[in-house]
Amino acid sequence: MEIEAGKELELAVDYEKGLVEKRDEIRSRLSELKDEKDRKATLHNLLALITPILSMCCCYARVSKLFAVSGFDKQIAELVYQDDAYESGIKEVRKQLQQLHLQVSALEAYRGRILELTGTCSELLRQSQEKLAEIRNLEPQLIDLGKAAAQVSLGLQHIQSQATAIQQSSCQDWSSVEERMRGFVQSLMEAEQSNPAKICRPLVQCLEQLGGGSQKLLASKRRAGLNGAATAPLQSSREYHEAPDGTMG
Repeated sequence: MEIEAGKELELAVDYEKGLVEKRDEIRSRLSELKDEKDRKATLHNLLALITPILSMCCCYARVSKLFAVSGFDKQIAELVYQDDAYESGIKEVRKQLQQLHLQVSALEAYRGRILELTGTCSELLRQSQEKLAEIRNLEPQLIDLGKAAAQVSLGLQHIQSQATAIQQSSCQDWSSVEERMRGFVQSLMEAEQSNPAKICRPLVQCLEQLGGGSQKLLASKRRAGLNGAATAPLQSSREYHEAPDGTMG
């Protein structure tokens, strides 16, 4: 559109120049005719003064034709009409030129905006390509992290199974609990570098279970001790009163 508007503007400018040249030629010719008319009008007035003298000879008719001014008015009127027509055409063309100038200016502004947006889009595209390249570079690392997470998950399952075994045996044999707890803590220390937050949970659960199991074990031992203390006097008393033959002593 800008190119088409520019071409129309150039054609309008050339057309205006042609009209101005024609108008200037007409005005120049009109000025010459007016000067010629004025000059001959002056001579015609002089002719009126010398008419009595010229009438005495046969040269009056020939001289009077040289000073005639009747033909100038028609030529001048025609040139004035042409001058007005060209002047009107020039005004109309200049209005069109003004509109074309405004249109070209608007199109140039649009072009500048488009170039600016093109530059912005190019920059965004470049940044997007850079980010895409970074993401592609991170893809192997993400794959490695996925594999490491899978390994950690398997390790956590093994640790959880050990913790469950310790919890189940905590109320039965403290010596085996200590050995299993040592292995369990060692497994936690080895896996701590992967994800400590997940490892602490089974450890806390195991300790809670151990705390509850120790109370149960102490309670069972306490009950066993009380039962033994209650039966011991009865046995000694029976031994004291009964003779080997079954009689009381």
